[in-house]
Amino acid sequence: MIRFPNRFAEGWFLFFCVTFSSFLHAQQVTPISDATIVVSIPNAEQPDRNGIDRNYVSYEAIKSDSEGNWVFKGAPKEFESVQLGVWSYRHVSGEFFQFQTFQSKEARDGSITLILPRGVSIEGIVLDDDDKPLKGARARYGGGMASNKMDPKLTDEEGKFFYTAKEGETVTLTITAPGHAPELATFMMDDQTHVLTVFMAESQPMFGRIVGPNEEPVPFTWVFPDTWRGSRSLGTRIQADKEGKFIWKDAPGNGAFGLNNTLKQKVEIIAGETATVTLVGEGSVQER
Repeated sequence: MIRFPNRFAEGWFLFFCVTFSSFLHAQQVTPISDATIVVSIPNAEQPDRNGIDRNYVSYEAIKSDSEGNWVFKGAPKEFESVQLGVWSYRHVSGEFFQFQTFQSKEARDGSITLILPRGVSIEGIVLDDDDKPLKGARARYGGGMASNKMDPKLTDEEGKFFYTAKEGETVTLTITAPGHAPELATFMMDDQTHVLTVFMAESQPMFGRIVGPNEEPVPFTWVFPDTWRGSRSLGTRIQADKEGKFIWKDAPGNGAFGLNNTLKQKVEIIAGETATVTLVGEGSVQER
C-alpha cells in the first residue's frame, strides 16, 4: 500500500498514481515510470471559459517516478475539480491525449488512478543525406495540431526513436531536423513491431514577403506552415522581419501556409521561389 504524506492542510499538494492496464489482463496493473501528467485546474468562479483567468493552473506537466507516483505542487487552497491528461512514449496515448475530470476530494485523498493501455511498438531510425544516423531529430506523432499532444520524441546518438500505438490505428509521423527538409510517414499498425527508416534530404528554403493593400511592408507578421501532404503536423512558426520578409530555412518542396491566427486562408509557396502575400483585410489573403 502506498502511504501519502498528510500535507493537504494548506491545500498546496496533490498526489496521484499512474498505472497501465493490458487490454487482455485489465485486472493486472503495473506502475508506469516517466509518464507525463498534464494538470489543469479550472477556476469555478469564472463563468467565461474564454476568460484570461478561467484556470488556476493550465497545462502544467510533471513526471511520474519509478513507482508510478507523482506530486503536483502549486494547487490553489480551494478548488472544485482538476482535469488530468496523461501520456507515455511506451504506452498507447493516441494522437491527442484526453483529459479526465476529478473532484478535489479525490485529488486530496490520493485515490485517483490514471490508466494507459499497452500497445504495439514503433521503432524508427533517422538517417541524413549521407546515410549516417541523425541525432536530435524531432519525431512528432499524429497528423494534426493541438495543445493536447505528446511532445515530439528526439532521436538518440544512433538516430533512433520509439513510440507505441494501438493495433489497427493509422499512424502519422513527421520528422524534422535543422538543415534538413521534413519527412512524413503514414502507416497502419498491425500486431507486430513496426520498424521504419527515415531518410532526410537537404532542405530547400522558402521565401516570402508580406505586404498590405498599398504594397506597404507588414512587419513582424507570424507565418506558420499549415497543411503539407494532407497533414497539419509541421509545428513550425516563422516571423517576418521589419520589412515584412520571411524565410523558412528547413522547408519541404512545397507547402500551404496560414498567416496569423485570424487569417483562415492558405497560400501555396514553392521552395526556391519568392512569393508576395497581400493582406487585403481582416481574414483575407491573396497570393501574387
